[in-house]
Amino acid sequence: MLASKWCLERNEIAPMAMEPLMELLPEGLRPEVEELIRFKSGAAESHLICISEPLLAFIFEEKEKSGLVSSDLPKHVFSTERLNEFFKEAITVYDD
Repeated sequence: MLASKWCLERNEIAPMAMEPLMELLPEGLRPEVEELIRFKSGAAESHLICISEPLLAFIFEEKEKSGLVSSDLPKHVFSTERLNEFFKEAITVYDD
């Protein structure tokens, strides 16, 4: 969700690292998200967590905003054939 927000607000590809994306969080939510990241890094993937109402509200608001904004963006369609060929060749090179 933060990557989507980054792309839509800055009109550029979002970073892969979480730290720069965290800049987009409201200041009051950042400590909670940092703690969740620390906790989930050592917890089982299936472990359920509870999040605060403000964080939940932020997630739903941003999801709705992203949906509205992205629906107005131009759609680009392209052929995947060249990409398929590239990946097939890459797999063949490393397939022992």
